[in-house]
Amino acid sequence: MTPWLPPQPPAPWTGQPQQIDVHVTLHQPVPVEPDLTWWQRLARAVPYRVSQLVAVTAVAAASVPLPGVGYGVGRIWGSLLDHIGTDIHPA
Repeated sequence: MTPWLPPQPPAPWTGQPQQIDVHVTLHQPVPVEPDLTWWQRLARAVPYRVSQLVAVTAVAAASVPLPGVGYGVGRIWGSLLDHIGTDIHPA
């Protein structure tokens, strides 16, 4: 049997310190003016967060009927959620 030995301290570190580069990216805040209505603030804030191409593609994908099905993806998804909420047993 080998005798029990206490843990040894770690060896001293002899390497050179490494340089760490930190890059900070600041985004400009969405301009908010106190005299704007809620809809006007929303219309100004959306282009900062959503690409116009992505928004048009999403609306087209959800509303254009699929060939052979006759319904858009949005209507199919809504029908699925309705079916899950009403017909499927919760257990």
